[in-house]
Amino acid sequence: MHECDGTQLEMNLCSARLRAERDVELRVTVQIMGHYLGFADELDRLQTTWETDRAQLCDHTPKGGSAQGMFYVGCIESAARQRIDALYALDIATDAPRPDELWGTTAARPGPCVQRVRGTHVGDPPRLGDVTLLDLTTVLTLDIADELVGEARGALTQRASVRTTDGRAVTASSTARLMGRRVGDTIGGVYESEDVIDGDRVTGHGYWYLLLDGAAARGEIVSLAGPDARLALAGALASPCG
Repeated sequence: MHECDGTQLEMNLCSARLRAERDVELRVTVQIMGHYLGFADELDRLQTTWETDRAQLCDHTPKGGSAQGMFYVGCIESAARQRIDALYALDIATDAPRPDELWGTTAARPGPCVQRVRGTHVGDPPRLGDVTLLDLTTVLTLDIADELVGEARGALTQRASVRTTDGRAVTASSTARLMGRRVGDTIGGVYESEDVIDGDRVTGHGYWYLLLDGAAARGEIVSLAGPDARLALAGALASPCG
């Protein structure tokens, strides 16, 4: 991860950004390969298995310390890069366009119309270390460029009651600033958040992605500060262009 320099926090955030960009690139690559190879469903199943194997492999990275997340994210990002190269090494895929080529030829700029995704979380909230989230409310608002490639910016706010291990019930809120890009029907990037739990303020960071299917959007947001917590997201285009 030689692209990332600075303080440990800056390197952690940079690593998370690279991981998010690489995962978006990989998801787009799988979509492209499914089209060119003619068996998209089977490739999706193989990709799910590969992602499980990748997570198990990267769980063996060094543990402990403020750099733990950076080591894990670096392993995930490196494996994704190798996976992309392996898919494009297939003889049948020699003419397929690469997502990084699309990113290089199209500027990340707003289109004539900006689409907005609104959503919330789905499923049970994750357990975060020594606390359990109760009565979680999530509001996602994301503006994306109406282009094949473009910017994506927005926010995710949350309010919850939290039960600690000693049985206390406290209130919590979080505001996350989402930054990323859209490539076709895949959107993803990194986030920085400020969380307030029982009056105490802490910062967080991680990555997120959404997959568009017509007007529907599904994905997840993943925390890389402290416990690796994932929250599934679902939403829809609230103001489609055209």
